[in-house]
Amino acid sequence: MKPSHQTPKVSVIIATYNYSSVLRYAIATVLWQTFQDFELIVVGDCCTDDSEEVVRSFGDPRVRWSNLKENSGSKGLPLNAGLEIARGELIAYIAHDDLWHPEHLQIIVDAINSDDGDLAYSVALYVPPPGELERRLSGVFPEEVFSPGNCLIHSTVVHRKSLIDDLGAWPDYRTTQLPPDYVFFDRAAAAGKRLVPVPRLTVWKFNASSRPGCYQEKRWDEQAHYFELLRDDPALAEKELIAVARSAMIYGLEPLRMQRPGRDAPPGAYVHHLRQIRGLEKIEPTERLPLFPEGAPFGIELAQPMPKEVDPGQRLELEVRVRNDSDFFLSSEAPFPLHLSYHWLNADSSHAVFDGLRSRFMPPLEPHTTLHYFITVLAPAESGFYRLQPALVQENVRWFDGVARGEFPVVKVGAE
Repeated sequence: MKPSHQTPKVSVIIATYNYSSVLRYAIATVLWQTFQDFELIVVGDCCTDDSEEVVRSFGDPRVRWSNLKENSGSKGLPLNAGLEIARGELIAYIAHDDLWHPEHLQIIVDAINSDDGDLAYSVALYVPPPGELERRLSGVFPEEVFSPGNCLIHSTVVHRKSLIDDLGAWPDYRTTQLPPDYVFFDRAAAAGKRLVPVPRLTVWKFNASSRPGCYQEKRWDEQAHYFELLRDDPALAEKELIAVARSAMIYGLEPLRMQRPGRDAPPGAYVHHLRQIRGLEKIEPTERLPLFPEGAPFGIELAQPMPKEVDPGQRLELEVRVRNDSDFFLSSEAPFPLHLSYHWLNADSSHAVFDGLRSRFMPPLEPHTTLHYFITVLAPAESGFYRLQPALVQENVRWFDGVARGEFPVVKVGAE
């Protein structure tokens, strides 16, 4: 479709791949915006389904379609293709399976202009997949403003097009350890750009990585349901925030963070993991490990100093070096997923905390290989002195204790 002659204030870009059943709802929530001075650029990552027909079916001259000749495997390159033809002063994004509140663009454009920001972001609700009750948010952080290491949803973001001149385009995931959006937003924060938080819930996020096989099943019922709610219920955002508060009372509420891959993880490992969950790449199942007659042939040692003192319940991220001397792949995939975990020991070596948090093997650890990983550790809730004991756990099979190598010093938790 040819663009209209009038230069729009905002260019909205959607990257999509063979998921037209949800794409139609994302487009519809762009077109129903109260702020109408925009163009919408939909870029297919070499789509082979009816996505183009769906885009053209809206019959709106502001909606443009482009399709890459080769599949890149992630949203970075399609978004860059959209940026190349974008005409707006401001750039906004929406994922092909997410939905916008009708006032999203008006709210976020007003915010970036009134605060003279480089980038603004609103709050997104993570819609839990069927069967889950925990509610999560993106765009709310303890530090008030986004900082590297936290998660920001690109569907919530608007930025000045000139930001691309300063930061560069969206990275190709095959050249970075982290997904393109994490790299892009971390780069903006690290460069000292003015990031403007908008404390309004305006985006409903349907996380594909929480819906295994979604690119094969191509379900659209969740988007259809929420599309009707957004259309018919002006108080939906307030009701959803109350549901989040109720969930926080039950489960707790922390900012969304991502598991960092270790320093020697290959580029693209994180995105390959996400593609496997979504059904775009084959998953190699994890087999049940045997009882090793001479002890587990694994080793975990610290790759950084441990803090000597922490607060009760404090969350720690520790880099460890993991050795696999076995003939087996260590992977966190079904049917027998393996995770890095830990116990907290009292001074007499009894267990103060037995069932520690889980951290994934990402990427999987090949036989007779050593790699670095980051593990997330939660300090004991009670004050005292404790020693960390790393372990491997194969869920519903067994714990592999005794794999700690080297010194894990005593940690003081809270006041004496």
